[in-house]
Amino acid sequence: QLIGNPIRFQILATGRQKGIKKFNLDKDKFTLLFLGGSQGAHNLNKIGVEVIQLLNRQKKMRDEIQVIFVTGENDLNWVENSLAPLKIESLVSSYLQEIQYAYAASHLAICRSGATTIAELTALGLPAILIPYPYATGRHQYENARVLQAKGAAHLLVENNLSGDRLKKLILDLIEDKNLLKKMSRRSKELGRPQATRELVELICDLANQVK
Repeated sequence: QLIGNPIRFQILATGRQKGIKKFNLDKDKFTLLFLGGSQGAHNLNKIGVEVIQLLNRQKKMRDEIQVIFVTGENDLNWVENSLAPLKIESLVSSYLQEIQYAYAASHLAICRSGATTIAELTALGLPAILIPYPYATGRHQYENARVLQAKGAAHLLVENNLSGDRLKKLILDLIEDKNLLKKMSRRSKELGRPQATRELVELICDLANQVK
């Protein structure tokens, strides 16, 4: 029986206003979420910093976007130091235990494509630019991202030939095309299994009752 990957109920229960309040963000700005995963992703962090520096050169972007950047422990200091001089407001953290607030506040995620991340993104319908970890076993992150791209739920960029300029252009295109973002969100939700946790618990209880 296929039920999907279980996720925490808080991820589904947290609205945008709660996310904005939690991080003291501007409700009128477009929020980018750079998410390296629980262990961080050094190459993703590097390209993320480069992209934000490029966006910071444009007054329109300085006025209209804000960033949540989850780095992992090893890269926290240099990412903070790199973004601190910029006029784009950035919240930088090594890890977020309550990731639901970051998801809720964000309009677009730039992240890896592991199973848990994909389950959370699709349950919420959060549009994403997916940059698969290139050395994942069986290229499973690439395959995850490929499915979402094929369904119009996300964009897939391969790390090995990724540049800051290319990622910046894609981000700008998505910021400007709100209809495309809405379409991506709908397609993402169509792939999501937000009730997977409940279904798993029910299945376990049913199986337990059968062996009594």
